[in-house]
Amino acid sequence: NVMIASAICASSSMPMLVEAVRLLEKAPDGSLRPWPGSTDLMRDGTMMADSPCEQLQQMWNVRWSIISQVNPHVVPFSLPYVLAKRISQFSGVFAKRLTMAEGWLRRCIWNTLRTFQRWTGFPKEGSWISQLLFQDYFGHVNIIHYEMRFQDYLRLIKNETSLEDFRNKVEAASRCTAEELPFMRLRAARRRSSARASGGMSRGVAREFNNPLGCNDQA
Repeated sequence: NVMIASAICASSSMPMLVEAVRLLEKAPDGSLRPWPGSTDLMRDGTMMADSPCEQLQQMWNVRWSIISQVNPHVVPFSLPYVLAKRISQFSGVFAKRLTMAEGWLRRCIWNTLRTFQRWTGFPKEGSWISQLLFQDYFGHVNIIHYEMRFQDYLRLIKNETSLEDFRNKVEAASRCTAEELPFMRLRAARRRSSARASGGMSRGVAREFNNPLGCNDQA
């Protein structure tokens, strides 16, 4: 019964830009009232769990995720991932080992930030900045829009200056997506093959269960 407009306002809420809001619902008499499911002020989900893969697995048994990461603040954390993707294009044992170290490099970044936080007390533990920094933004397939430039960060909340700039960003995002398409197709093919194999095994088990001794029905 949550009003869509209030949910959109909550999803658009970001610190220092848009204030957090209470979710609203429509009462039987048609009036609006606070949603009783939560008394907290709500803001965009990226502040707590931008990529809630663990929650989706617990609720819906989602075992494979495709993350299209458009938040600009995530791009610096994705540098090890982008580096690993570039190195994986080369052959050789050394390149493969560097690619496998991608997760370790990301953990090094987070551990460095954690150490800085313990030494300086910034960002404050539990603050929105801390929650924004220390979460896992990645899934099994990650589409990272890594072609952001420094001037793009300066213009985050401004419109594009020209239609050409907008088209360039769309084309850059398309290139980032195209790089991940082979992995998506491969995963889909593996799932289809697994489904066919499990279906055949299920039929075979059913036949064996109905005729455990292998007797011929005509005998």
